[in-house]
Amino acid sequence: PIVRKQLQDDLLALQQDLHKTIVLVTHDIDEAIKLGDRIVLLNVGGVLEQVGTPAEVLQSPANEFVETFLGRERGLKRMALITVAEVPLTPGPVLQADARATDAAAVMAAAGTEWVGVVEDDQVVGWVWGRDLATCTLVADAPREPFRAYVRPGTSIREALDNIVNSRTRVAVVLADDDDRYLGMLTVDELAEALE
Repeated sequence: PIVRKQLQDDLLALQQDLHKTIVLVTHDIDEAIKLGDRIVLLNVGGVLEQVGTPAEVLQSPANEFVETFLGRERGLKRMALITVAEVPLTPGPVLQADARATDAAAVMAAAGTEWVGVVEDDQVVGWVWGRDLATCTLVADAPREPFRAYVRPGTSIREALDNIVNSRTRVAVVLADDDDRYLGMLTVDELAEALE
């Protein structure tokens, strides 16, 4: 699997450089989705069942044969085709480090969280528990925890989802590619909406 993934990535990089038409025959639908701009699904005897982009085929299978061939995890496969850049981001429950700790209650209530993210100079520097802010004057005075899930605009939402479910805060922090500038946060609900 490691060699196969590397070969697939190499083929994509080669295609990016050469801009040549490549016809690849495979029985692996995940490979076809990853590598193909267009997918042609053939039934026994070479009967054409569906032609379309990976997104079109996954979203609207032409018939039962195509649906069975794609498998039960069509939604997860579609998530590999959509990037974070395509999802509208929310600012998330964040405050500047020099904000008053008393302002955090309103931010957490609006977001439905028990924590608030901390930002300094367009950089996310961690998050703090609401309960720890009770004895603080400024948000910066509370002990900070690091976010565990960071993604970039080019990250697939499937990878973002994996990061979110393994995070204590249940969000993924989105950072700009070039300068790690804080762009926003993603939740599972926002990823689900992106699939619609």
